[in-house]
Amino acid sequence: MVVIQKPKYTVLVHVLELVANPKFSFMELTYENPKGLQINISRNELMYTLYYLEMYGHVYRKKKVLRNAKRYFLTQSGEILYEQLTNGESNKCM
Repeated sequence: MVVIQKPKYTVLVHVLELVANPKFSFMELTYENPKGLQINISRNELMYTLYYLEMYGHVYRKKKVLRNAKRYFLTQSGEILYEQLTNGESNKCM
């Protein structure tokens, strides 16, 4: 079994926020969130975190999509995790 290290809290929150955004497709790695803060994460951090979240069942990936179409989506557990992380309940997560 492959074990990967849990990504940083801030990166987890940012990636979950991106996945939750219906207009974001991961073609652009700089995103302006609704609070007006700019989030910059490397492609490596983004992909590592996506794979981590996918491995633990928090996101799922559509296999066949158009080039710029949305590919990643939150699962029910991903929505719960995002809510817990953004409400300061990170000690209960994962």
